[in-house]
Amino acid sequence: MIGLSLTVRLAQRGVRVAVVDNHLPGQATHAAAGMLAPLSEASGDGPILELGLASLEAYPDFVEQVAVISKLPLRIEGNGLLRIAQSDDEAKHLKAAFHRRSHLSLPQELLTAEDLREAEPLLSPAIALAVRSPAERHIQPRLLLAALWKAAENLGAEIFASEAVTSILHNGARIQAVQTECRTVPCGQCVLCGGAWSAAAAAMLTGTTLPVTPLKGQIAVLELTGSPLLRHTIYAHSRYLVPRDNGEIVIGATEEPEAGFDAATHPYTISRLRLDAEALVPALSGLPLSSAWSGLRPASPDGLPILGRLPHWDNAHAATGHGRNGILLAPQTADLLTACILDGQDPPQAFSPQRFEARS
Repeated sequence: MIGLSLTVRLAQRGVRVAVVDNHLPGQATHAAAGMLAPLSEASGDGPILELGLASLEAYPDFVEQVAVISKLPLRIEGNGLLRIAQSDDEAKHLKAAFHRRSHLSLPQELLTAEDLREAEPLLSPAIALAVRSPAERHIQPRLLLAALWKAAENLGAEIFASEAVTSILHNGARIQAVQTECRTVPCGQCVLCGGAWSAAAAAMLTGTTLPVTPLKGQIAVLELTGSPLLRHTIYAHSRYLVPRDNGEIVIGATEEPEAGFDAATHPYTISRLRLDAEALVPALSGLPLSSAWSGLRPASPDGLPILGRLPHWDNAHAATGHGRNGILLAPQTADLLTACILDGQDPPQAFSPQRFEARS
């Protein structure tokens, strides 16, 4: 997702782009729910919230451009999001966050128990407080990925799918080409968008330390055959429910840092997800499970993405470490890296790959 978003942005600026992607199982984009929810996903205020808000603001134009270029249908879905509190302590923190962020341009509304019954009649009556955020919607990641792929091709990008990069050719600190199993690809600039595999790729190709680790997440999908049960995405402390326009209800997601690169789904975990969802919305009980999957998110130690030029290289850059927010942050990441590569404007220092070198 990140790599193709950047490809489209660069190609729109007239740059010839080649993408090498070896399609490893467990890539995060295919497993994402597609929430565009910076207020919900950011654990606090600061650079990640600012990046998320900027990316959310950019999303409508981003989606429109990708749809036009790709000639594929694509749109943002949903009526917004409800962040709910399931305990007195959660209610206290939810209220505090609501008031702390009241100055933001993103609209929010504090809902009482009575308001909640009107907004989401099927929500558990045990939930007595929520914040409604109408601008935090969602997109179907697989549709977006397909549209980005087609848009990149229509803009003239070369995409070498199912090929692994095996080495680089360089002259001192400047990369001249990347070598795959099948070909040599010359390059003026090189961007590593390796997702959960970024650490190994950076170490092998450039000798750079990028502390990116896989953060496994499992998701269950229920099939709704009748009328919609939910009007909003429901975001709880540990779970979310995303009602898609195609009738699916996506339930997510686990966070399993100890799983490493194991991308398998496990029946017990999927059952646990279902039970958690039914506790939030009892009417979900009995709905058929249509599918389940897992993905490996690229997590950084400080929870911030890694954006910008790699240490000791003149033309090698990173765009990785987005954790659970790769879909949300794709437009702004693409804009920041495009400005870095073409205009010499570095991304915010908080996201620099150099920050890890300084600690070592």
